[in-house]
This record gives sequence, structure tokens and C-alpha cells, in this order.
Amino acid sequence: MLEKTKVFKATLYYKESKVLCRFDFFDWCKHMETVMLTARTDAVVMMLGTNDLKGIYGQSASEIACGAGALIDLARGTLAGPDGTPPRVLLVSPVPVVLTPHSEMWGFGHGIEEGKRLAGMYELMAAGKGVGFFDAGSVAQVSPLDGVHLDEAGHAALGAAMAEAARGELARG
Repeated sequence: MLEKTKVFKATLYYKESKVLCRFDFFDWCKHMETVMLTARTDAVVMMLGTNDLKGIYGQSASEIACGAGALIDLARGTLAGPDGTPPRVLLVSPVPVVLTPHSEMWGFGHGIEEGKRLAGMYELMAAGKGVGFFDAGSVAQVSPLDGVHLDEAGHAALGAAMAEAARGELARG
């Protein structure tokens, strides 16, 4: 294409795991829609946004919440719930990242302060979309070893709380 059009755009960085970019490589939104239509689920639990806090992406908490809002719309728009209805959605704010040498090396230095705002932005987004909300940071903390991932106790606490939150969301339906 470059030889024919003489037009190109330099790519400064590339990260395959970035959810909503590189549609030419992998369209995560289309994949999500396909999985949902295949699974035909009563509810969807969405916990995302941690990696979006990396400085390389320069995203604010409100921008990340807006991205989550777009995924809520996509999920509900599939009508993959019972009898062709929109599935219930539970939006989960991730556990806040803390500053450690590892989290800083992995690019989260910028995101520490924005991450503290993420739960509030997610709660506003969930309320505006009429879906459930759960703050994972209310029951778990990241491991002090790397400041990003949960340790065994954090996983256990989050798992138990998420099961209860999901049951509550289904009961609300």
C-alpha cells in the first residue's frame, strides 16, 4: 500500500492487549459480540480498565469509564439474554494499583492517581446505563510485591464478593 499511495502513518507503540485499538489486528468488540451471541448468557460481569491506566495510553478515569460504557452498550445490544432480551450487566471497578518499583516499571506511575478516581467514574457510568456496579477495591487490595496483581488472599476475597454481587444482580433482574 505504501508504494501505491505514498501515504503512511508511523506507529510509535504497539500493544496487542489494548482492548479497543488495532481493529486491523483483532476486533475485540466483534469478538465479544460473537461470544455473547454464542453463549446466550443471563448476565455479563465486566472488570476491565487496569491496563488502560498505563501512562503510554494517557487515559483519564473518565475516558476509561466511557470506554466501559461503550462495552455495556455493546453487551446489552446483543440481546443475548433470556428470550432475546438484553443481558444483565455488572460493571466492576478494578482494585486500585499502588506504586511499587514493578508497577512503575510496567508503566502505571501515571495511573496511580487516575486509578483512585476510577471506581467513582465507573459507578456514575453504571448508574447512567442502568446496570449494576461493584467496587473490587472495597474487598481486595493488590499485592504489595508488584502493586498491580492480587495475591491469593485478594483473589479469595474478590471471588467470594463477586459471587454475591453477581447473584444480587441476577435477582434484581
